[in-house]
Amino acid sequence: MKLEEHSFFALFTPEVAPKLQALAQVQNFAAQQTIFREGEPPDCMYLVLAGKVDIVKNPDGGATQVLAQAGANDFFGEYGVLDGRCRSAGAVARGAVTLARLDSAPVLGVLNAAPGRCILELTRHLINN
Repeated sequence: MKLEEHSFFALFTPEVAPKLQALAQVQNFAAQQTIFREGEPPDCMYLVLAGKVDIVKNPDGGATQVLAQAGANDFFGEYGVLDGRCRSAGAVARGAVTLARLDSAPVLGVLNAAPGRCILELTRHLINN
């Protein structure tokens, strides 16, 4: 999938979406590669362009539990970006995966300047998913 086709950008006005797209850094991860760990500070969010990512918990160092899966056209890590709290779960590439990384500070800068409608659409999406 092309970056600009990702559904995340449809949540924003035509003036805001290109600003967010310009911030994206496309990255590839190998199968089983850790994208981020539970408890880490949130420095970014990710858009899945291809492949699948497992959202995982590893309670007390025990067996890893898969809580959810993010596939193409999904995104994850946004809660940490928005609330600034440490990651409540980790993310691991299920197979080879292509992600678009959006760093926290620049994204928050764009969102702070965005019209209220953009924030409302993002909030609706988060609540419904």
